[in-house]
Amino acid sequence: MSKIFQDDIHGPIEICSIGAKIIDTPEFQRLRNIKQLGSGYYVFPSASHNRFEHSIGTAYLARSLINEIATNQPELGITLEQKVNVELAGLCHDLGHGPFSHIYDDIYLKDKIPDNHPFRHHEQRSCAIFALINEKYAIGLSIENIKQIQTMIHPEREKDKSNFLYQIVSNGKNGIDVDKFDYIARDTKALGIHYGFDHKRIFPYCKVIQGEICYCNKIIFNIFELFDTRYRLHKQVYNHPTVKRVDMTLAKIFVRLEKILPAFDQPFENEELVNFLKLTDSVMDFPLLMEDYWLPLEKRPILYEIRAILNDLKMRQLEVIIEAILMKTGDNATEVWRNWCLENDKDPEEYIYSIRKLSFSAGTRNPLNYVRFFMKNTDELMSRKDINVVMGSILPKQFEEKYLLIFRK
Repeated sequence: MSKIFQDDIHGPIEICSIGAKIIDTPEFQRLRNIKQLGSGYYVFPSASHNRFEHSIGTAYLARSLINEIATNQPELGITLEQKVNVELAGLCHDLGHGPFSHIYDDIYLKDKIPDNHPFRHHEQRSCAIFALINEKYAIGLSIENIKQIQTMIHPEREKDKSNFLYQIVSNGKNGIDVDKFDYIARDTKALGIHYGFDHKRIFPYCKVIQGEICYCNKIIFNIFELFDTRYRLHKQVYNHPTVKRVDMTLAKIFVRLEKILPAFDQPFENEELVNFLKLTDSVMDFPLLMEDYWLPLEKRPILYEIRAILNDLKMRQLEVIIEAILMKTGDNATEVWRNWCLENDKDPEEYIYSIRKLSFSAGTRNPLNYVRFFMKNTDELMSRKDINVVMGSILPKQFEEKYLLIFRK
């Protein structure tokens, strides 16, 4: 039986019966305790929303978009099964996020496990946890459906990225997907930001041409607005200098937690991710609740260090950015940092760096180069030159900026 959720962004949301079963599992409910903006909550007090509601919103938008395409293009033969799979992919795409979302992957795991580890990235963990839920709670999805939903969550091969079914939840072609639609709407509302992007303008002007989701030429500016909004959010919110300072403070706690908390030290010791699924933002409460005698004498100083860092966090005694260096295209971050240490006679052992990367989603390139537009009332695709003519001089001269932030260890 389907279930209705009242959402502050999209209004009443109906989730299919399979999705309702998944939501009512501990593995999905865990997302209630993972902030959507991670450490951003320490800087922007109204950003208290969680991955839980974002996942439900993404499921709703995924189902809405595929319904729109199916209605406008019946010749595609989109089945009810495919519609349900897309909805479930949207629902489960963030199951694999760790404590404080991207801090766990981008800062902590980066130095802990190799990049080719099967659970290195949250998309890989989302796929594994989704399969676990299906088996553990007898959800009843077939192996074929499981594989298709996993590919919708994490399309890897080029042939997958070229299939429109795998461009709805996570679009590896150009970054235009319902995940982005929801988090932009949800984040801007929570933050009280009055610029943004309206996904409702996009849906009626989508069309599948040559297996790819394309967009009508009359919404070129709306699509650019999506990329511009993303850039502004990264610059002003997600990569705010104080947010980066909080990130580094939390990272100091993470590397100490692994010495006293088994779930942190061995999060992926088996395929069921038992330890990992215990980890949420609430790990920061554990050192304060923990009694000293729970730990051997030799580990108690680590607990005291964590408490001291947590106190610094509450007192806003954050990591200090010693310097922010604007990097040039092609610069190697490690080399820039080492050169800075050399030029300023600093001991590399006493400093650490973090990257602040801001882009329109396609690195140094114009993101519109990867979006296909068609002429209104036809299937004729526009050339890249025609798109640039329409945009005129509004396009920026560069599409990415990267800063090296240097902290004292």
